[in-house]
Amino acid sequence: MKINKYSSLGNDIILVQSSKQDLVANSSTIHKLLMNKNIKYDQWISVKALVDTQNNFGVTIFNQDGSSAENCMNGALCLAKHLEKTSKDLKKEFNIKTVFGQWIIRSLKKDSYSVKMKLPNATILNQRTLEKNGLDQCNISLSNNTNINLSLINMGNPHAVFFSKDIKSIPLISWGEDLQQSKYFPNGVNLSLAVIKNRKQLHLRIYERGVGETKSCGSAACASVMTGIRNGYLDHKVSVVFKNGTLNISYDQNKNMIEVIGSVDDLGEICTD
Repeated sequence: MKINKYSSLGNDIILVQSSKQDLVANSSTIHKLLMNKNIKYDQWISVKALVDTQNNFGVTIFNQDGSSAENCMNGALCLAKHLEKTSKDLKKEFNIKTVFGQWIIRSLKKDSYSVKMKLPNATILNQRTLEKNGLDQCNISLSNNTNINLSLINMGNPHAVFFSKDIKSIPLISWGEDLQQSKYFPNGVNLSLAVIKNRKQLHLRIYERGVGETKSCGSAACASVMTGIRNGYLDHKVSVVFKNGTLNISYDQNKNMIEVIGSVDDLGEICTD
């Protein structure tokens, strides 16, 4: 079993690769191992080679608290770097099976990587039926009696997007914690606070279910961009700015495909002895 750590704009990802062990069954063991070694991370992802005509590898994703996640676009970027470094295959593009569909990942220029994903067709998000365009508006009262209007969208995992002119002063953590307890989100939800700078750029702060505030989140960037596109606020190519850098998001309407391009840092292999 090999454990490697990567980071995409401060979103720390652990990749655990094994051809022999059932990593899903041993997820609690992996979680305890990482905790005992005081290894900080946001998500960890099990990676297993597949004998499959459609996919080269399969992944299962877990949050910091041990709960499962359906999608992790930054994790996909990290996996692209990992396979560039470790794969004996000289190909630069890999198909990855996830619980909701498929990632198509590839390496670009040095330390820059791409993941493409066909958007889910499912219209159910946390037991709510979304409108035909994949969006739903939801007004929620928080514990401090603040009412907020959220745009809900399915990126394989559940997302709620709040647009504002100022996201720095918003109590992201308390809002995020409140939403995890809301009857509207029995499976939890990822919260994005978004400021639209122009039609080609927005700034984000993120609260991820099972983690808390994170420095970046690829699926949240996709959710926010798609929400902006479907509301007519954004173009189909958008730069999403986080504290540590930028993800470039593009949407191909004809193929219903979204692409994330971003950088990845290799933080090294973790000794399991």
